[in-house]
Amino acid sequence: MREIPILQFHSVSDGSEGPEDRRLSAAFFAERMAWLAENNYRVVSLDEAVAYMRGETSLEEPCVALTFDGAFPSAVTTVLPVLARHGYPAAFFVPVSCVGGMGRLDGKDYPCMKWDDVKHLAAEGMTVGAWGLTGPKFKGLEPERARREIEEAKSRLEEALGQPVAYFAVTEGVPNRQEKAWLGRAEWQACFTQCPTYCRSSLWNIGRIQIDDDDPNIFAFKCSQTYLFFKDKQLWRVIRKCKLDRIAHRVSKAVEARRVRRY
Repeated sequence: MREIPILQFHSVSDGSEGPEDRRLSAAFFAERMAWLAENNYRVVSLDEAVAYMRGETSLEEPCVALTFDGAFPSAVTTVLPVLARHGYPAAFFVPVSCVGGMGRLDGKDYPCMKWDDVKHLAAEGMTVGAWGLTGPKFKGLEPERARREIEEAKSRLEEALGQPVAYFAVTEGVPNRQEKAWLGRAEWQACFTQCPTYCRSSLWNIGRIQIDDDDPNIFAFKCSQTYLFFKDKQLWRVIRKCKLDRIAHRVSKAVEARRVRRY
């Protein structure tokens, strides 16, 4: 299945919102969104990205899609104004049962946005999807819990928004055969997870590229066709075992620090 880079963000905040390794500074996010425009990237909606994956349309390179997981309040206060400045579409995946209360990510609790905020995103033309009921990981999920996360998330989110919702997302992992059947029966159009998935892409396991640190060189690489080609490959097991990804980050930071000192 052909793809484009679909970027996965979580919290965009200068405070303590969410786990530190899932948080970007507001300044870095604004700079990278400007970088996309300066480098002639087209930011497409999730509908356009999925239509391209299905072979229903064509897209000119370079292009990316933007997704935000977790229903962090910064999605409205920080992210939305930057997107509006550039006219960028984006998709926001909310943990349906946590809206208006507390969410949980990587063992850390955080306050979620309220339903009025979720409705505001939809009213502004943004895509709203379900991050399950609680932002689950597919791996190790008990069957009954998986079924509820898939089926109830859709009915509850559609009732709250008063409109159909098409896209489902999880924190990590890919659905098994039974979970794919539930996704289809619930009439989800696609399921998004986090790469690497270590498997061939399909509409039920679209691996998104996590943007998890303030490194402009790594961001540019993750938006490239080269990274897209390798993002779900088994090679990542070797890369992570040998800690080559950490070395790449250190080298990039050293190069960037040297560039900043020069100017």
